[in-house]
Amino acid sequence: IGIKALALESGGASAAIGSIGSAITKTIFQMKSAIFVAVGLKLVFDGLGTALLKPASDMEQFRVKLSALEGSAEKGRQRLEEFFTFAMKSPLNVKSVIDAGMNLEKFGLTATKVRLEMVQGMAVLGRAAGEGMESAAARMSTAFGKAMSGSLTSLRVLRDNLGLTKNKLMELGVTFEKNVPVKGLEEAINRYLQSRNIKSLTTALESTFEVASSNIKDALFRIM
Repeated sequence: IGIKALALESGGASAAIGSIGSAITKTIFQMKSAIFVAVGLKLVFDGLGTALLKPASDMEQFRVKLSALEGSAEKGRQRLEEFFTFAMKSPLNVKSVIDAGMNLEKFGLTATKVRLEMVQGMAVLGRAAGEGMESAAARMSTAFGKAMSGSLTSLRVLRDNLGLTKNKLMELGVTFEKNVPVKGLEEAINRYLQSRNIKSLTTALESTFEVASSNIKDALFRIM
C-alpha cells in the first residue's frame, strides 16, 4: 500500500478512535520515513494506539529520577524534554536514552548530545553483533563512564567492550601515564566510532520495524 493511500485512510482511523487517534495520526506523519508511517498506521488500524501509551506513572518516575539528579523539578523537566528530543531522532528508545544519560551522570559526565551520540554509536555496534539495543546502550554507557574515570580499569573496559587496545588508542592520539589514559580519550573514542561506519549502520537500523515501533511509542508517550 502506498504512502498516499495510507494518508487517505488515516482520516477514517482518526475518526474511529477520536482525539487520541487524531494525535496519533498527527504524530505518525511527523516521523521521518515510510516505515514509520506504515507501522504507526497499522497500530492505529489494529486498535492498539491507546494500548501503546505508557502509564502516567512511568513518566512521573522519569521526572522524579531526573529531578533528583538535576537538583530541581524544573531542571529535571528540561532534561526529560532534551532526552525525548534526542530519542525521537535515535534508534534508542527514550528509556534507554534516559538510563544512558543517568549512567553518564553517575560517573561525573554531563550527558551532552555528543556523548549520547557516542553511546548510541556503541550500542549500534552492539546491536550489529546481535545484542539488543536497550542492553547494549546500558552496557556501553556504563563502560564509557568507567573508561572516562581515568582509572586502571579504563583499558580493560575499552578492550572488553570496544576492542580498543592501548596501542590502538595511542594511534588515535591518547596520552597515557602508567597505563592510565590522561588526555584525548573521549576524542579518540569518537574518532574510532566514526571509522566504524556508524552512520550507515544507524540509518539501516532506523528502517527496521523494531526501531520504527519504538520511536512511535515514544512519540505517543510524549504527547500524553
